[in-house]
Amino acid sequence: MRTTIVGLFDEEESAKFLHQEIQNRGIHERDTEALSWRRLSEGDDPWNINPGGRSDSDIATNLAAHLRNWGIPEDDSWDFAKAVREGGNIVLVRSQDTDKIDEIEKLMEQNEAIDLDDRRAMWRDKAHMRDESFPEDHHENTVLRAGGPSTDMSSNGTLAQDTHDRYAGASRDVASTARLHKPATHDDAGLQEAHEELRVSKKKVAVGTVRVHKQVKEEEVEEDIKLRSETVEIERRPIDPSEKIDDADDIFREETIEFTEYAEEPVVEKVVRLDDEYVAKHNVEEHKETVHDTVRRAVVNIEPLTREMRPEDSYDSHEPHFRNHYTGNFAELGHYDEYSPAYRYGHAFGASEQYANFSYDEVEPALRHSYEAQYGSGTFDRYRDAARYGFDSTRRR
Repeated sequence: MRTTIVGLFDEEESAKFLHQEIQNRGIHERDTEALSWRRLSEGDDPWNINPGGRSDSDIATNLAAHLRNWGIPEDDSWDFAKAVREGGNIVLVRSQDTDKIDEIEKLMEQNEAIDLDDRRAMWRDKAHMRDESFPEDHHENTVLRAGGPSTDMSSNGTLAQDTHDRYAGASRDVASTARLHKPATHDDAGLQEAHEELRVSKKKVAVGTVRVHKQVKEEEVEEDIKLRSETVEIERRPIDPSEKIDDADDIFREETIEFTEYAEEPVVEKVVRLDDEYVAKHNVEEHKETVHDTVRRAVVNIEPLTREMRPEDSYDSHEPHFRNHYTGNFAELGHYDEYSPAYRYGHAFGASEQYANFSYDEVEPALRHSYEAQYGSGTFDRYRDAARYGFDSTRRR
């Protein structure tokens, strides 16, 4: 039987060191985790415990559910989550190798892992000092405390048997769905309906341009005009010899006379005459236009979820069939521990009501995404057939 070991530490560096040391001792990366409140609160977690924007209480609740996926009993999961919320750090390890389990237990003792019972006693002492009652039944107060107790621990409070519950090791998507379908324990919990309204306004935008350009051209024109010219012509006329001469000396004086000739020539003037004027005038027209778009509406559907998983549908009841399938198909390719997570994922998706009406081919992208988020990119293809068998065999029963 696979065993889950939990180590609680006050110092994050101690948890990191132990986590690396465990991997150095031959534990596969997918079989160990190191959880700290700092990483969870900052959203730096590959486990999708804090998908963002969640309160401390929600993160602690998701952490407790994550621990139960590792096989930690419910009461213990709440107390470990409370310890982490108070600044503690957790190292998770699972193995079915007895020697490895003993070796890891000794490592945790050497690194001063905190006994969960001691931490509970400290909480009780603090509660008494404040005159507060410390409930014996922690499970009844899980909603208020976001933390809780632990059961079935070894002598140092760090060892728990893997119960292989419905979602142990399964996809975070399926585990999240299980949490969403869990009945609320306080009156104000619920879902909100909402809808979007389409609001249409208008604005002026440029849709075109009209340009008016003036250019100057030259053209040849003709105009007729009558012009006069005057010339001087000298003609000789005879004089009557009997005409009396008044002054003989005057006749014989040298003398010059000039006569001016005249001619008309055209005089050109250009007078500007206005022809036509071009001005801009905006013509305004109105028309009706229908706007088409989509709006979203969040509707809450209320349905009873009273169906519980039957014992014959649990992972434990299917595991013998998974082992037989492994022996007949993959025994020469690797150890069963390498294939069991894929069977577990296939079973979880096959048993989930979230995917009740889906075929394996439709579910595989989500299953692959969840698997590789846990075990690394590109790790799914080798175990794909095991996941398919886990899914299909769960559906057939």
